[in-house]
Amino acid sequence: MAIRVGKFIFWGLIWGYMIALFLSRSTWLEMRFNTSLSILAMTLLGVVIGFIKNINVKKRWFFISEILLIMLLIATYKDFSALAVIPAIKFKEAFFLNFLSLFQANIVVILLLIVGNILWCIKSKK
Repeated sequence: MAIRVGKFIFWGLIWGYMIALFLSRSTWLEMRFNTSLSILAMTLLGVVIGFIKNINVKKRWFFISEILLIMLLIATYKDFSALAVIPAIKFKEAFFLNFLSLFQANIVVILLLIVGNILWCIKSKK
């Protein structure tokens, strides 16, 4: 059960990043609303979906969404230095971790990517 919830938490995190990326492209919306909160909302939605037993997601849909996020990040932020900063800033804003430096936030995001991919590669029991 913990692996299943962990998978959906990570999937919510990926979708939250995609939604935050789309919302942050609007200057008007970005100035009036913290678009990074969509990451938190989708992660919490992932927790709820993880506890619902009759919802199953194929592994390929997870990897397709992860590849889509990476492609969107590269297409939106063509500068590599922005790619190294924006995910960490969004993560800090979404989870109210202002005490972390950008380097520390990047480390946490990279660890989450590694752990999330490992969770999706673990075969779940039927």
